[in-house]
Amino acid sequence: MLINTIYLCSAYFVLTGKYYLVDSGYPNRVGYLAPFKEQRYHVPEFLNGAPPQNWMERFNHLHSCLRNAVERAFGVLKKKWRILQGLPHFHDPLTQTKIITACMCLHNFIRDSKLYDQHFHNFERGPYIHEDSASYTAGTAPSSSDEVMGALRKSIAEGIVA
Repeated sequence: MLINTIYLCSAYFVLTGKYYLVDSGYPNRVGYLAPFKEQRYHVPEFLNGAPPQNWMERFNHLHSCLRNAVERAFGVLKKKWRILQGLPHFHDPLTQTKIITACMCLHNFIRDSKLYDQHFHNFERGPYIHEDSASYTAGTAPSSSDEVMGALRKSIAEGIVA
């Protein structure tokens, strides 16, 4: 059953072209788009040093910037809606979903209404750089899944340069 579930998940990501943007601790597998290893990756490395030197570094730099934007969005939501900080410990999954949906609706209402909000202002104006915590460390052997995502990553990286 687990193998069927993994196959269905992999098929979903391949067919929809969707994937999680993950840090370098994760393998570059179907559904997970990881940066190129052995290339500079973290935003501070580019801010305090030379600009990207090749297409893989360019991809990694943009990948890192995008991950920072995602982390920033989660940071704003958790600062604004404190209830989101302790969800898994106090609520069942259905209630968690409803709380997250309600917070997102309120967030979108404030943004769409163009109302001034101190939390949004602080995050939009202040510097924010997320540092990775390589959360997946198991060794992995190359597989067809790796090759599929490797080709996708290379295609995206070459498209950025072109």
